[in-house]
Amino acid sequence: MKYVILLSALLLAGCETFKMGAPWPNQSQEVIKICEPLKTFDQQQVSMAELIDLVQQNYQLYHLCKLNNDSWVKWYNTHWKKEK
Repeated sequence: MKYVILLSALLLAGCETFKMGAPWPNQSQEVIKICEPLKTFDQQQVSMAELIDLVQQNYQLYHLCKLNNDSWVKWYNTHWKKEK
């Protein structure tokens, strides 16, 4: 009987000492990707239509990058921060 109590006490103490959590989920490759650089003009003279088109494309790139970074922060906060 003493051995059973001693063995169960050791097992319970070992479980408390070595905390084994659930395996972490892998993050998707879309979250890890690097943002594209913003587009620029190669020429000196630019028409107003080309300028507006380029600005619109750069805004789109910026917002996609922001969305990507926000999803990374959300993933980090939900999976890693709660374990620390």
